[in-house]
Amino acid sequence: MSVTNANSNLEQAESLIDVFYLHLSPTDHPISELELSILSLSEREQINRLRQSADRFSYARAHILLRQILGQRLDYSASKLQFSKTSAGKPFLSMPVGLPSLEFNLTHCESMVACAISHTPVGIDVEPNHRILDLDTIRHILHESELRTIEELKIPERTRLALQFWTCKEAALKAIGIGLLVEPNEVVINIEQNAHPYAQLISKAGTLPTRIELFPNQLPNSGHALSIACLNTVRPAIILHACT
Repeated sequence: MSVTNANSNLEQAESLIDVFYLHLSPTDHPISELELSILSLSEREQINRLRQSADRFSYARAHILLRQILGQRLDYSASKLQFSKTSAGKPFLSMPVGLPSLEFNLTHCESMVACAISHTPVGIDVEPNHRILDLDTIRHILHESELRTIEELKIPERTRLALQFWTCKEAALKAIGIGLLVEPNEVVINIEQNAHPYAQLISKAGTLPTRIELFPNQLPNSGHALSIACLNTVRPAIILHACT
């Protein structure tokens, strides 16, 4: 696997998010023993716990990609990187210490892995366009205002927008690092025409504590819905890097 330009802009401004992505094919991109060797023992154990071969492959490829990128970016051995998690389960880099802080987030599905690197909290999520969300799932993840929006659409457009909502919500929750502590229908997506997309958290008390900047549909011709979210008050530039 080739990762290009991963070591650029170590001191990058907060108004920049680098996104590295790789289309997956077990035939085209077999994982070598050398690549597997950079993973930690816990990562390799997690691979073995996964039942489906596609899940094992995407998990391994995603974590190898993340380690390669961070290793190049920090000029540090990829195999010696150490990660910890917050109380809410958000991973962060615990080793090395004393270097410029980096925020990162990782996502993978059966046909793509991607990670986002920034100096501001960032989240990323990807789903294949062919994934169909059933009606019960849609009703669970969407806020009532979003449901009203998609109910007015024909089925193909309704499916596309529901998937876009879903990846935006996932990316937003990952950016703020609270994951499943908030129900998806408490994240409201604003993607009005001629306005910057954003998400807001709406608690049952009706408060609006956080605005999260969104960048939906970043790879429109890839067969995937990929969305990015960040907490930066200034909307950053998104730099996409295709890995091979």
